[in-house]
Amino acid sequence: DIDTEYFKSEFATKEAAFANGLAVAEEIVLESVVLLKNENGALPLPRGSNISVFGNGAKDVVYGGAGSGEVVGLDAHNVTYVLREVAGYNVNPTLKTFYDGRRETRGVLDMYRPTFFIGEVSPFEIPRASTMEYGTYGDAAIIVFGRPGGEDHDMQLDMAAHRGVQGEHQLELDEDERDLLEYVKDHFDRIIVIINSGQP
Repeated sequence: DIDTEYFKSEFATKEAAFANGLAVAEEIVLESVVLLKNENGALPLPRGSNISVFGNGAKDVVYGGAGSGEVVGLDAHNVTYVLREVAGYNVNPTLKTFYDGRRETRGVLDMYRPTFFIGEVSPFEIPRASTMEYGTYGDAAIIVFGRPGGEDHDMQLDMAAHRGVQGEHQLELDEDERDLLEYVKDHFDRIIVIINSGQP
C-alpha cells in the first residue's frame, strides 16, 4: 500500500482541530494587543461603566488581511458587541443604532480590484438624540479606527484617488477621523482610542 497521507493530524476529529484553531487564534490576538499610552488612569475601565462608542471601525472590524491573510469572520463579533456582551459595559444605544444603520463601509483590499476608501463618518452627521445621552453614557468614550492590510498592495501614499485628500497617506487619520477625535474631546473627559490595524 502507498501511504498518501502526507500530513498526519494530531486531532481525531475536525471539531477538535477547529477548537484548537480558535484557541491559537485567541492566543495570537492576546499577544498582538499593544498598549501605546495610558494617561490619567484612563485604563482599566471598570466593568459596568456607561460608555459611548464612536467610529465606523467598531462595526466594520478588520479581522485579518487580504490574500493569504484573509479571515472569514462570519462567526466573529464586532467591537461594540464585545464591549457590551463580553466586557460588560453599558453602551450608548442611540449611538450604536446610528452606526449600525450606516451602509457605507471602508474599502476592500481585494486582490484584483482593491479600494482604499477609509469610510469614516463625519461627526457632524451624528444625530442630536445621541448627544443627549452623552451624560448618561459619559464614563468614557471609545473611538475605533481601522486600517486593513494585505499582500500585493502597497499602502497608498496619496489618498486623492480614494475619496481622500491629496498628499495624505493611508495610515494617517483622514479629515473625518480628525474631526471625530476633536468632537469627542469636546464632549468627554475619558477617551480611549483603539487602532484595529492589519499593518505592523
